[in-house]
Amino acid sequence: MNISFGGQNFLVKLEDYLDPFEKIMWRGKPDKKAFMLWEEFMVIPFALIFFVVFLLMLSMGVNLIGFPLFVLALVIGLIVVPPWMQLRMYPNAEYMITNQKLLIKEGLRKDDVWFTRLEKIKKVVVKKGNLSRILGTGKIYPITETYPYYPKHQGNTQGGIHMMVKVYNLVTGEYDKVGRWDLYHKFLSHPHLDVMKDPYSIQKILEEAIFGAGTNYGNCEYCSYRYDLNKEGRCPNCGATHRKND
Repeated sequence: MNISFGGQNFLVKLEDYLDPFEKIMWRGKPDKKAFMLWEEFMVIPFALIFFVVFLLMLSMGVNLIGFPLFVLALVIGLIVVPPWMQLRMYPNAEYMITNQKLLIKEGLRKDDVWFTRLEKIKKVVVKKGNLSRILGTGKIYPITETYPYYPKHQGNTQGGIHMMVKVYNLVTGEYDKVGRWDLYHKFLSHPHLDVMKDPYSIQKILEEAIFGAGTNYGNCEYCSYRYDLNKEGRCPNCGATHRKND
């Protein structure tokens, strides 16, 4: 859905969410090749299974016209359709870090944009699975009070999806008792920067922006340790007192 003003339609842009004088620290997009191939890797096992079924039917002398042809079309569809759909989605995926917010855009609608103020982000997590290592990418997750758990898919075990499990809360530093279904929903809906090249450098940019957002910070003149002057009367590293300039 596009935003409408005075009868004219406008595409949603990240700039629409910025305040006056808000500074853009970084903006970027997912790695295009990884973004296209990610869904493809997910469906390859299914495509291989159907292709083996197709070869078995051919070896048994089954007429190609009919079900075998449908299976072959299904294999081709599984290989071609996912990257094509990802390619169509790619232009709308964009991320931005400002001196006040983190913004994540995944589509053209207003509902496709998620943002939060930097001071609400308690931690920044980089997640790299086996596929991410192959593609040389990683996913970046902001940890907030709404999404306080490490982004990990919880496999189903005896007890079913309604089973309660203990999960470490990265915000409070305590263990919460959460249902597997709720935890799985949190995992699926957790906003993140998808398949980013050099994710640790982006993590550093975001952490530095979070550290400097809305605070009075400075470097200790004795040990150069950077700390928040509003929260610490002395340098937490060496204990020296900050001296104000006249």
